[in-house]
Amino acid sequence: EVPVGGMLDLVLVEPKQGFDSNLCPRRAPALPSKTSSDSLQDGKATVRIKADGSVQDAVTCSWLEAAKLKVDDLLESYMGIRDLELACTLLETSDDNTTKEDFSKDINELLGEFDFPEDFIESVWKVIEEERAEAADKN
Repeated sequence: EVPVGGMLDLVLVEPKQGFDSNLCPRRAPALPSKTSSDSLQDGKATVRIKADGSVQDAVTCSWLEAAKLKVDDLLESYMGIRDLELACTLLETSDDNTTKEDFSKDINELLGEFDFPEDFIESVWKVIEEERAEAADKN
């Protein structure tokens, strides 16, 4: 114990790297690949019902799965967290948007407490546009 009024020396040391390796961002665990028919048969498929009552089919949702993992990687890069639910919320917010500006406005209204930097929102929008275009090319 240090007496009241006594001197205490603190030394700042650099953290050690495990196994003499370079530190790198964490990666999400690999998800087992399933076809849409497999997930329908085992009862674990997600049904997406839009506000107008229509149901999105698996083909329409397929781009969301790839985009969700990429947005999760962006969350890790920018904020140091992995959160697939937040990534999904960010993607679902893009459903009604056709421009980055509208998307940014909706994100700030819905998730303003996160105070996402503008370059993060731009990166998410870029992922959304790329995945939508890729899904459109497949159809």
